[in-house]
Amino acid sequence: MKLTWLTDIHLDFLELDARAAFYQEILNTNSDAILISGDIAHATCLVDILNEIANVIQKPIYFVLGNHDYYKGQVSEVRKSILAQTQIHDRLFWLPALGIQKLTPNTILIGQDGWADGRLGDYQNSNVTLRDSRMITDLFQAKTLGKYQLLEKMQQLADADALQLHNDLIKAVAQHPQQIIVLTKNELIKFLQF
Repeated sequence: MKLTWLTDIHLDFLELDARAAFYQEILNTNSDAILISGDIAHATCLVDILNEIANVIQKPIYFVLGNHDYYKGQVSEVRKSILAQTQIHDRLFWLPALGIQKLTPNTILIGQDGWADGRLGDYQNSNVTLRDSRMITDLFQAKTLGKYQLLEKMQQLADADALQLHNDLIKAVAQHPQQIIVLTKNELIKFLQF
């Protein structure tokens, strides 16, 4: 199976003609399916952009969301709309909601959204503020309470996604595939088992 991997495509910054040219480049790869590892478009146009891609490409699109996909939105509402759309559109597969996907008899795909969690570096003394705390409603609300409430919210989101990925990976390994592909925000990891 031939896969095309896309990441950080930010299609909301492109006009329709530029997106059409991009989709043609994807079609030119002659792949069997598309993998997108986050940052597709901001929340207000994410569903429309995903539908547009799926309708043009006409191939399965497996994806996870990145932080920018939640911009101008609320985490629960974005997830609710994406879940509803993947239940309607037969070519859109949001991996966190669907769990293990068997691409071939010997290849499993799993994936999970990704979040910054402030665990690396020196969060306490850093002057850096991610745009996430201004652009994602949940994080903005946490930030208004204070720097440590924001950190706690970011870690809750990251921990929940990490736990789900851990559980999916255990289930995938238990099926004894020859390979497991893990799609996360900005990452594509391939595990081979023999």
